[in-house]
Amino acid sequence: MATSEGQLAQAVDEALEPERRRAMRRWACATAGRVAVGLSVLWAMALALQHIVGFTLPWTFFGFMGSMMAALAFSQSEGRDHLRKGASTPEPS
Repeated sequence: MATSEGQLAQAVDEALEPERRRAMRRWACATAGRVAVGLSVLWAMALALQHIVGFTLPWTFFGFMGSMMAALAFSQSEGRDHLRKGASTPEPS
């Protein structure tokens, strides 16, 4: 009994779905961790700046920098191609 390419691709996608979910969760946690660590470092530097010089950074600065860090973390993450459905099937030539 012959199996079509579409059925084979669907079977592969179904088999890999749990791994894709785990990989996506790891990727999201790693990205959130990068943003959290970056904001913590900025907060520590702002606290030191406030105690040493007496200058206080506005809270909007942290919101802006947090969004910039999130954008950078999303753009710098590598290896997300395997998380897409249909990525496991080769392109027809």
